[in-house]
Amino acid sequence: MSAVDKLRRRARRSFVYSLARSTQVHLRNLQDSSRAFPSFIVIGAHKAGTTSFYKNLTTHPQIWPAWTKEVHYFDQPKRRSLNWYTAHFPTERELADIGGITGEASPSYCLFPHLPKMIHQCLPKCKFIMLLRNPVDRAYSAHQYNVRGGMTDISFEDWIERDFTRLADRVIDRDLFSEFLSADRSLEDVPLALLRGVYVEQLNFWHAVVPKDQLLLLNSADYFADSAAVLRSVSTDFLNLDDHQFEYRKTRTEARSYSKVDEAAAQRLEEFYRPYNAKLTNYLGRDFGW
Repeated sequence: MSAVDKLRRRARRSFVYSLARSTQVHLRNLQDSSRAFPSFIVIGAHKAGTTSFYKNLTTHPQIWPAWTKEVHYFDQPKRRSLNWYTAHFPTERELADIGGITGEASPSYCLFPHLPKMIHQCLPKCKFIMLLRNPVDRAYSAHQYNVRGGMTDISFEDWIERDFTRLADRVIDRDLFSEFLSADRSLEDVPLALLRGVYVEQLNFWHAVVPKDQLLLLNSADYFADSAAVLRSVSTDFLNLDDHQFEYRKTRTEARSYSKVDEAAAQRLEEFYRPYNAKLTNYLGRDFGW
């Protein structure tokens, strides 16, 4: 099957899924409109382990998961009603019965400079969790994800070369981030593969709006090294829930194996990210070991 055919098939599936989802959301609103707002959102990063983290975190008996993990309400060009958003969450009565909370995980939220203010204004008490992954590994994982989904059929080397061409040797700072990811700009010519790994600028936008005690940063390597301990700490210390002994459950996507990344491409990305990683270390006073 050609890349074009894959994209067409993906578009058809996306349309059918969107239609079915809209119908189900409408029915949920008709059933009960007194739905709760999320108490936490996992905002990213893309391909940093958010699926595993969210699915395991929501095994806590006091956390009611969203109807779908990635609601993607705030990052849409044309947002639906707030009722559409809250229809993805349990009712206030259901949460009261378990003395619990609910939340979602849309890993693109961390990327866009205009979203922190928008989300914080809508959900001023909401807490946010962001997993940070070695940006070189994150980029390769994203490419593999796009290949499996039929979104690209080019090699990893060509994929990042396309983004380097788009970037044109410019230094990524706050102004360039805003230029590339403004609310009204198409993403077709944006070097997303590179931008997603420049975490320091993303965090600058979030910290400018959201109090630091409402934004938790996690190293995805720490999470996968001792998932149960990290989940226990997040649920008790950050989300203020009862102590719970987690049993880590491997997700379906973690079982996939990748071919080895091209060393030259990996070294090129390491060189590219080195100053941004150093800036992140200085900004946070924390070295992630990348």
